[in-house]
Amino acid sequence: MLSFIKRKLLSVLAHSVPREVRHNFQVDILAAVLSGIGLGFFTPYFAMLARDEFSANGFLLGLLTSGGYTGSMIALFSGGFVKSGREKYWYAWSNILARLLIVWAALSGAGLPYCGAVFLMNLMISVFSPQYSLLIRRIYPIEYRGRLMGCVRIAGAVSTIAGSGLSGLFMKNPDFWRVSFVIAGLMSAGAAALFFRMNTGNSDDAEPAPHMLKHLKGAFMTLRSSPRNLRLILVMPLYSFSTQILNIAAPIMQVDVLHVTKANMSVVAIVQFVMWTLGFYVWGRYIDRYSASGAFVLHIFAALLWPLFYFIADSWIYVILAQGAHGFIISCNEIGFFNMKLEITEKGKDAEYQAIHAFAGGLRCLAGVFVAVFLLNLAETCGVHIKYLFLAAACLLCTSGAALFPLAFGRNRIRKNGAG
Repeated sequence: MLSFIKRKLLSVLAHSVPREVRHNFQVDILAAVLSGIGLGFFTPYFAMLARDEFSANGFLLGLLTSGGYTGSMIALFSGGFVKSGREKYWYAWSNILARLLIVWAALSGAGLPYCGAVFLMNLMISVFSPQYSLLIRRIYPIEYRGRLMGCVRIAGAVSTIAGSGLSGLFMKNPDFWRVSFVIAGLMSAGAAALFFRMNTGNSDDAEPAPHMLKHLKGAFMTLRSSPRNLRLILVMPLYSFSTQILNIAAPIMQVDVLHVTKANMSVVAIVQFVMWTLGFYVWGRYIDRYSASGAFVLHIFAALLWPLFYFIADSWIYVILAQGAHGFIISCNEIGFFNMKLEITEKGKDAEYQAIHAFAGGLRCLAGVFVAVFLLNLAETCGVHIKYLFLAAACLLCTSGAALFPLAFGRNRIRKNGAG
């Protein structure tokens, strides 16, 4: 059955897929389809359920969202231990184990183990996220990378839409979410196992992994030789603080103020993933034609719609609009920032650059979680309506976009070939 699906997917896209990357592409896109369907049974609901089923407070909601950022910091140390050419094995095994934690969440009876399972899942995925970056660079030449990554993400998004719609049909049953999570865990773990079939060449001839301290030193040395990387690292905390405020405030707004149901969230998720799919196409084309840095800066200004729709919301319809905007812009966050880092990366320094950005990203986002929880508690103590947190997030987004604008569109902007 899987072979049949694989052949059909390849037949649709074969005319635009170069022969030398065709096998890896078909494995990548099949994994995206299976994972997408599975995550359609999990992603739309997990944050809202934490508040709705377990009455998660600001601390638990922060725990729910902070696993990925903690893992990104650990990634700085884990990268040096992975032998070049073995990336797919580390990535596959870590994702299999991580996705099975969704089943643990399904069996949870209290907020702490539920949020803890999601925390550990995101932590394990993020710890080995640099291995995915290196794997993509190994299997896709740069001239095809943006387009092929866009196709894979679109396939995953369409599959997630299908999974979200299917799961939403049964969400009126109050306990179906547990069955839904089991399906999500098993399907996404199976998708991760497909990465064992990636063809990355002969790993026996690969160079041994550098010592951790050498890897750590090399990572921080990039900041001395790359003022653009330094600018990114200094400005991005503003962006990350805003997104953490939104990630923690949104479930509270949805459940406590707008009274969104699980069935409503299925509709919201379908719209969000449709816009996510459209975003991968639009941003992918822009990146291939112009630059990832330009796309990333533009997406920050487009992201203002996300908090502003929540700020004016008086019904769950505005949740559709806000999360639809979120879907459109988050696709650029995934491929835009990734390719922006590659545009300014020297050959042979891949691991160091990916590691330092993973560490800095984890640090600023983890700090953003604490900032968001503090502001949430402060707002509750002072009697300030939660909608004003969304206005604060919009101000931070606008400031970060303005600070990065010269990097993308100024005289010394990043160009497609990496020249200044």
